[in-house]
Amino acid sequence: MKTLLVFALVVIVLGVAPTLRADPVLRGTMDLTFHPENLPDGPIWIGTISGDINGDMSFINTGGAYRGSSEHFWEKWLITGTGGNMLAGTDKGVVVYANLTYRMNGEVTEATGDWAYLLGRPIHASGVLEFDAEGNLVAAPGTFQIE
Repeated sequence: MKTLLVFALVVIVLGVAPTLRADPVLRGTMDLTFHPENLPDGPIWIGTISGDINGDMSFINTGGAYRGSSEHFWEKWLITGTGGNMLAGTDKGVVVYANLTYRMNGEVTEATGDWAYLLGRPIHASGVLEFDAEGNLVAAPGTFQIE
């Protein structure tokens, strides 16, 4: 009987536990504009994020390398909300110039206020590059997700 009870508990835990998540995935839409005048040390992407996380958002390039028709990059990012809420982190990503898309993965390295519980969580972002009629890079709308 004891063995049967232990077996039943293991089945319940293994069957239910993978479907439970303590904290939901948070998603937001990024509306970012390009600011090359801030190179080399200032934020080159500045805008907003809206959705599960709302606030002002910026990215500072910390390195990169061109490889064929793609550019690999490293960044620091910052989201400031209201009431002392702040998220900051780092990411590494790639721009694929053949289809003008970007994607990156990183981590929340600082978190304050109501967002403090997000510290250490992974992030993923992706989007497209937009150019004006003269061929100048102007915007990078996309999605931002905190796992």
